Amino acid sequence: MLLGNVCKIRTGKLDANAGSPKGKYPFFTCAQTPLKIDFYKYDCECVLVAGNCDLNVKYFNGKFEAYQRTYIIESLDKQQLDTKFLYYYLSSYIDNLKNKRAGGVIKFIKLGDLTSIEIPNLGLNEQIKCVHELETIEHRRMAEVDSLICYESLIKSRFNEMFLSKTFETVQIRSLVDLNKQSARKNYKLDDEFEYIDISSIDNKTNTITSSTRFALKNAPSRAQQCLKNNDILVSTVRPNLKNIALYKGNDYGYVGSSGFCILRAKKCNPYYLMYNVISDDFTDSMVKLTTGASYPAIRDDDVLDYRIINAPLELQNEFASFVQQVDKLKF
Repeated sequence: MLLGNVCKIRTGKLDANAGSPKGKYPFFTCAQTPLKIDFYKYDCECVLVAGNCDLNVKYFNGKFEAYQRTYIIESLDKQQLDTKFLYYYLSSYIDNLKNKRAGGVIKFIKLGDLTSIEIPNLGLNEQIKCVHELETIEHRRMAEVDSLICYESLIKSRFNEMFLSKTFETVQIRSLVDLNKQSARKNYKLDDEFEYIDISSIDNKTNTITSSTRFALKNAPSRAQQCLKNNDILVSTVRPNLKNIALYKGNDYGYVGSSGFCILRAKKCNPYYLMYNVISDDFTDSMVKLTTGASYPAIRDDDVLDYRIINAPLELQNEFASFVQQVDKLKF
């Protein structure tokens, strides 16, 4: 059965800047984690599909608001199509949607990409059985994610203890990094292949790169611009994905990052130390205030580079990095 025949599909109406940090209701944007807002328009059980940037699928039942590029999908007959079954099916279909995205600078999916999806015509009991099995797996997975988040909290506490409790001078990030970018268009031939990392490739809860897509340069998205080297830090400049930040660990020039990242290549500081400065809430809050644009709010690379961090002694940074690497072994 076609999704468009068995579901009601609409989009939110708000700009991404409409949220309020202390709001009462969830505000669903294209980010994996919803924002907050003071009011709501929708009150239903539904599946939400991010229409651009960090393409993802979410389930929700209750009062909420939505960004203008977020699709709200409701089952017209829950005896025919269970909403949670639809959520799990669309979650597995997400890679197909990524391949259908259109647009130049900001990739997006169209309504027709959703309405034409074929949903397995299973009976309600079979759907509910599938949901039960998948929820059991999901609960185990989330328990492991929670453990990883606890490890991250341990690292952040150590960071605060080592650096924020002391008095050091501050410097702009630009004074600590290599400002020379390596363009993929100059470093690869048309038939050369590489792994492409987009904003949606990063898990913003664990700050890890979870996926990539292999392309030859001639077939790569126009946003595949920046060659990566080991220990490069990818900082998303697109709101509401400003928390999509990760440290790249791998071979030099085997991967290419989206132009939606500000790439930080540590030159006069330890990359682990720099990483934990830019995943801090203070950094994110500062960047949120600098976003411009209505439909696609974003920050500039210069906003990231101008941010001031503590210029701690290198031996102290290295001590912190050793601690992080020990915890990473436990996480692994």
